[in-house]
Amino acid sequence: MKALNDWKEKQFPVTIFRPTNIIGETRVPLELWGGRNILFYQKLKNHEPLVIPACDSIMVQSGYNWDLASAFVKALDFPEAVRGEVFIISSEKAITLGQFLQTAVDFLGSKSNIIRVPPKDICQMYPDVRWHFGMDFLMEHMCFDISKARKTFGYDPKVSTREGLERSLKWLIDNGKI
Repeated sequence: MKALNDWKEKQFPVTIFRPTNIIGETRVPLELWGGRNILFYQKLKNHEPLVIPACDSIMVQSGYNWDLASAFVKALDFPEAVRGEVFIISSEKAITLGQFLQTAVDFLGSKSNIIRVPPKDICQMYPDVRWHFGMDFLMEHMCFDISKARKTFGYDPKVSTREGLERSLKWLIDNGKI
């Protein structure tokens, strides 16, 4: 990475935050097609059948948008400790995509029939879903270690992946998006 090389070679003051997939108000959350397609949540809210990949045991760990913002603010108090470093910013723990989906189903009161198919079939059924950088990304475990940020500048996420998803969905409903 050029920025980190510039830190090492020229003492260019750089700090890199690597947020995981971001959730929270103003954000369409990650869906189980590998993107942020609002149609997924509209179908759930409208109790329509929903086809998803068989991904219930895949892990996901989202970061809440205001927790991310708090990391930037907290890091300002530790300029010498954070310069030239890379930090993962996320919620504290991962959950399965099955738990993620169940959180959305419960929050929306959905009665949708959920149909699980092989991931490649999703890309054929839904033209907006891409395999590369979409479904392939979703099918990889997303578990992250935030301990470096916690130890270095006191990063302390307040919102779990489940709660962040609920806040995202509430915002979408309140703003007439779903």
